[in-house]
Amino acid sequence: MKEEHIVTIEGRECWNLACEDLAFRNIGDSNIIWHFRPYSDASAKNLLRAISNKYAQMPSGGFQQIPGDPVSYLPFFDAHFLRMENVFDESGNALPLETQLQWLEENPQAKVQCIEGAFNPELVASPDIQSLDGKAVLLFSQLSASKHKVKAWWGGAIREIEITHKLASPKAKDRLEYDRSSTNRIESRRNTKTLQVVRDFDLIESLYAKLIDSMEGSCVWGKPCLAENKAEWIAKVPYWWKFAAVEDIFSQDRSKNV
Repeated sequence: MKEEHIVTIEGRECWNLACEDLAFRNIGDSNIIWHFRPYSDASAKNLLRAISNKYAQMPSGGFQQIPGDPVSYLPFFDAHFLRMENVFDESGNALPLETQLQWLEENPQAKVQCIEGAFNPELVASPDIQSLDGKAVLLFSQLSASKHKVKAWWGGAIREIEITHKLASPKAKDRLEYDRSSTNRIESRRNTKTLQVVRDFDLIESLYAKLIDSMEGSCVWGKPCLAENKAEWIAKVPYWWKFAAVEDIFSQDRSKNV
């Protein structure tokens, strides 16, 4: 049975983590809808490792981030792409998947732009009702803080769902583990210095699994994400959300202990 993207439980709309088709629009695309399968934790972490976390020292003494290689996005795209919607040939016929895949192989920059746009935290223009009615299209998903909003087109209207990650307060051992999740390496070559921030994304994930209790505003297979069914939903939480929630809870913890 196909899982609905938005489910109403006890009078509250929830984002369903069990859906297997994530549709979204990019800021630069007026009509194209991209369909992806849910991102796996492993592929998300591989992408984050591939993106540059290097910073070059400026003449003023500070550091400026060095842009990463966009080619790093391609394996992530290929692993999750399902299809494009609202793409047509010169005669107005919908392009079959085989033709879409061939075009994407010939235009890898389109893959890069798709991934870059998917993670741009801005709400795209309101979709056309006639072309999108009956579909759930992810318009916005904030990637920072343990409390964020998801905006999606669903049932002829824009739905806004607030999702809150409920995490336990970190203990001393958790703080030590979090500190180990980030390492700074400085390379000196001639008159230049490069700072590389190395993150242990596996450790971040284990901290999330340890501290998370429930996640308000989300559900899986018709059930809210609670402590008693944690084993059913935790693997389906997007890694970006896990990472942001862990960063947020330890930032709050540090502020309290200053």
